Amino acid sequence: MIGLSNEVPQADEAFALDWYKDNGYTDIGNAVCDIKYGYIKNGVLSDEDMSQAIDYLVAQLIPFVNNCDIILPIPSFNPKHKHNPSGELKIMYMIAECLGSSSGKIVDFSVLEKISPNQAKDSQLSASDYVSKVLPNHINKVLLIDDLFGEGNTANYTISALKRVNPNIWVRFVSLTKNQYGGISKQYDCRISKYDSYYINDNGNEAVNLYFYKNDKAEHVKIWADHSQFQDVKQALDSKDFNRIFEFSIYKNQNKYWQIVND
Repeated sequence: MIGLSNEVPQADEAFALDWYKDNGYTDIGNAVCDIKYGYIKNGVLSDEDMSQAIDYLVAQLIPFVNNCDIILPIPSFNPKHKHNPSGELKIMYMIAECLGSSSGKIVDFSVLEKISPNQAKDSQLSASDYVSKVLPNHINKVLLIDDLFGEGNTANYTISALKRVNPNIWVRFVSLTKNQYGGISKQYDCRISKYDSYYINDNGNEAVNLYFYKNDKAEHVKIWADHSQFQDVKQALDSKDFNRIFEFSIYKNQNKYWQIVND
């Protein structure tokens, strides 16, 4: 189990059950991947195998249901459930429903809502993407569940929305998995650094140093010569066009350095 108290400070308890990948998929990570991509996205996983994967993940979450009054999934945009049958299948709504049936706890998909289609992998989410309803007076403790923890924005925005209208609520946040290397790639606006802009490593490979802002903090990343947009960036550097904006998908690699996705 991986503690997440520092990453999700608004939660009263916060954990991830295992890494998503650790020298290959973990058992929990593999089950999450099978459901999200094998069943929901690509339709190659059978109903029977999907049910087995759901049951396996529910069994991992059962110990955390204790002393909670309600189970809530991290909200998705337009999720499919009995009150929204035309929505899209979402893994945590499927798991929450089965977890509620197994534990006898209340599950309510109307409490939390994601009101925009923004995706963490495509854009920068904001707190305004998430809203919450006021919980009944007899609900004091919430189990909030998610499938994959990256950097914590989604969890923190959701808990903030929940506690904004339910200031005395107690929240236990449990993610099935955590990305070991800082989350999925996201789109950032990058500019060429004015200082030490050009770089050649010991093998003679060229790169240009860029900077971008993440949570109002300047971060730095290199674009290497094998990237399809390197020549555009290099041309802007040669003409000293330091105001030009380049949009790149960036993630933190295994060595904890920022890296541009090579398209």
